[in-house]
Amino acid sequence: MKRLSVIVPGYNTRKEWWVRCIASIDMALTEDDEIIVIDDGSVVPVERDWFGSKIVTVIRHDKNKGLPTARNTGLDAAKGRFVTFVDSDDEVLPDVYNRSLSALESTKSDLAVFGVNVRFTEERFQVFDMPPDKYYGALRPEDVKELYRKRLFYYSCNKVFRHEFLAKNKMHFDPNGVPCEDAIFNVGLVMKKAKWVSVPCIGYIYYRYDGTICSNYKPTYVEGTRACTSIWREYKSSIPNAHEIFGTYDETSEDDIVRGQWMNIWRKGSGCGLRDKWGYAIAHRKILGRCSLLVMLKTFVIMFSRNYLYVKPIRRWYQMRGMIRIGAKVEKL
Repeated sequence: MKRLSVIVPGYNTRKEWWVRCIASIDMALTEDDEIIVIDDGSVVPVERDWFGSKIVTVIRHDKNKGLPTARNTGLDAAKGRFVTFVDSDDEVLPDVYNRSLSALESTKSDLAVFGVNVRFTEERFQVFDMPPDKYYGALRPEDVKELYRKRLFYYSCNKVFRHEFLAKNKMHFDPNGVPCEDAIFNVGLVMKKAKWVSVPCIGYIYYRYDGTICSNYKPTYVEGTRACTSIWREYKSSIPNAHEIFGTYDETSEDDIVRGQWMNIWRKGSGCGLRDKWGYAIAHRKILGRCSLLVMLKTFVIMFSRNYLYVKPIRRWYQMRGMIRIGAKVEKL
């Protein structure tokens, strides 16, 4: 049995990003570990020869099946006592896995969570989100709130999981959960009473590029949002006073889902033409606005401004201000 399995899914990721990612992971591992690359049906197939590492295995999907399914493929193939995930355009830092595994072994925890350096490449600033040095055990609602306020709860890539716990509890990513698959997975871990421990270090570099999965159209927006809302409600209904702690956090109304999908179909790569958008505006005119032509014009102006007129200094100032307000450490790149 391997020590640690690092699962790296990717779809049409640039070769240089793949190479950078795998090189950083390889530096953090030993020969007792494995790197499982999941090529999720990329137009240009990922080749094992791209990487200098001897511990890389490449699994290719014949077609694009989505990030949750790709991660599940890696989970099913993993041979490590522990598993973790990395996105193919990101990096990890050298000592993070050794520190995480040491914390897991010493506390007998089911997962370890470490800090993230988010680099907003277009806006030229970065954010550091660091956890406290703390053994949580099974998370209380107050602990969940603390971790999501520190922007550390939702990621899956800033955690190392005990494989036995995931297998025993049949933990997999929801194929219909995009773009909320990480949230659904992690709330599920809390509901299964997973024991958490934090590692007080920055271990993951998360690059935010324009045109990546975070900025493009997500066809499963509605299903993912509903699934996320459902599991949050299920969790909070099982905890006394949880609603007093969280309020309506991540409980999205049907009206908000309609509005969210409306903005979603205007994003890059949606494939929705004006006729499709007009039909959506007509079908949901009670929520979006009774004058569908006005709704169309208003949304066009908003999206055009976001994509073409929203200059970087203004966007950087707005986003940096939001990060500082929640107490994050922010620096210019």
